[in-house]
Amino acid sequence: MKGLKLIYAHDTMKKILIILLVITLGLILLVFSIPSLLRLYDPDITDVLVEGYVYKAQGKTPVGQAKVVVFNSAYRANREDYTDYSTYIAHDTLMLKTNNEGYYSIKIKRSAYLSLKVFKEGFLISDYYGYTSKRNRKDFYLTEGASIESDLYLPNNVIEIVE
Repeated sequence: MKGLKLIYAHDTMKKILIILLVITLGLILLVFSIPSLLRLYDPDITDVLVEGYVYKAQGKTPVGQAKVVVFNSAYRANREDYTDYSTYIAHDTLMLKTNNEGYYSIKIKRSAYLSLKVFKEGFLISDYYGYTSKRNRKDFYLTEGASIESDLYLPNNVIEIVE
């Protein structure tokens, strides 16, 4: 009877060790596969369209030749870039002007977050901040007032001026 208990205890220990080994190997596999899984996840949206109209708030008439500054942020500059998704590493500043109908439009390669500011002499600066979607339509309604162009706050990395 004593030998039977010893054999039973030995088998139980083997089972416990096998279970612990499987759990340990599973955890090791999970830890090493997380970076690969993160590369599959891409919160940046590609081929983004940013467009809209700029109007006078009173009368809703189009404002032509208004400056529209698009501050674009993305988790990666390219698909291959490393990121831990805790901060945006790609930042672009794009400057464009509205046409005579007050329309502006630009396509952006990658984006996760947008900030837009609109300036026209004789009007207060208007702005918008938000997460990116595939198509971003934002109309602005400018109120008459005093503002200066330097209030647009342009970072040093202006990469493209579109007229």
